[in-house]
Amino acid sequence: TDDRGDHHSVQYGLWTLNLLDTPFEIPQLLLDGDTPQGPLALSPNGKTLLYSSYQGIVPTPNDGSVPSDIQGLNYANSISIASITVGGSPNEATITMGASQEIVPVQHDLSNEAQYHWITTPLFSADGQTLVYVEFSSDAQPPFTRHSALYTVHVNNTGSRVTIQKPQLVETA
Repeated sequence: TDDRGDHHSVQYGLWTLNLLDTPFEIPQLLLDGDTPQGPLALSPNGKTLLYSSYQGIVPTPNDGSVPSDIQGLNYANSISIASITVGGSPNEATITMGASQEIVPVQHDLSNEAQYHWITTPLFSADGQTLVYVEFSSDAQPPFTRHSALYTVHVNNTGSRVTIQKPQLVETA
């Protein structure tokens, strides 16, 4: 997806396109763009997709604690993980997503902005067996200070199914 530099007109979703196919076929939809869901990270081996089923805008801290170029970004409000399977021949490859597992559940209609938790900087380890991400919240009143926690999750992708262990808190700030 591409917001073309304007973080307020973000388009969501995920499509695949076979670059060996000429002329190019219509891209294949993996994540629907009708709801604000989108990809967050792909494992190094390309077999596991981390995505958010909901994203939103977080209040901008006005205390200078967040660089201006990332203040107004949309952040994931949830994270899920699914296996990615490629089938068919190289010229007619099809990509499918397996069943997903929720790591951080989506949060809707909370009474206070400070109750929301947002996800940023998710990364897979080189072997794809560990996911690391930062979960943060923001105070409801100015200066909208952010409070962060670093988590790790063990990931096991065996074929068409991904299993995860419970996220482990590493550090808070």
